[in-house]
Amino acid sequence: MYEDTTFQTFDNTLYEYPICSHVLAKDCTGGLFEVMAVLDCTGVDNRLLCRRGIEVQIGAHTFFFERMNYFKYNDRFVSWTNIDAFNQALAADGIHIQKYGGEIIVTTNIGVTIRWTERYEAKIDVTPELHNQLCGLCGPNNHDPTDDFMMQSGTLTGDVTAFGDSWSTGDNTCPEAVELQSCPVDMMLEAQAKCDILRSVTQTPLCLLFVWLRSVHS
Repeated sequence: MYEDTTFQTFDNTLYEYPICSHVLAKDCTGGLFEVMAVLDCTGVDNRLLCRRGIEVQIGAHTFFFERMNYFKYNDRFVSWTNIDAFNQALAADGIHIQKYGGEIIVTTNIGVTIRWTERYEAKIDVTPELHNQLCGLCGPNNHDPTDDFMMQSGTLTGDVTAFGDSWSTGDNTCPEAVELQSCPVDMMLEAQAKCDILRSVTQTPLCLLFVWLRSVHS
């Protein structure tokens, strides 16, 4: 089965979708940034072992985050011992990367902040300047939850599976999707509580991706 992932869109729609490699959020008007979930699966001893990460594209810069002790930048590994020099090189483009507690935080000067946690959760925070400019699994960010399930074709759907599938990147061979069980009430309440706390602090639209199951088996 897929990892069971719960999303909270920028406009507060909470839904479940068995994510593989998909577009989480991107600037669909100016192409300023794109955040993608990446699931890389390999068969080992009749089991399917999968690694979860996110790819962040900002202009000519491409980052890949998976583990907490390093990350990849334009296909080369970067360790935290070199982060000061690395950030100095990116300063001209308004990008800064830091590790705080159990989170890797990417801040930018284009109105988006991306967080990747040690629990394999993604958090995307955007400023009002990006109102109604976004698309992907996190929705368009326009204060209207009724159009959160806008497919990549521009067609609105009420089918979560069709919506999610439309934002697949197709870069990896993914396990066959199975019907999701309902998210346990306690987990759903925890997700909502986390979102409420973060929103009270940031006062800006926030998209959350919670991965409840981290192992995938064939």
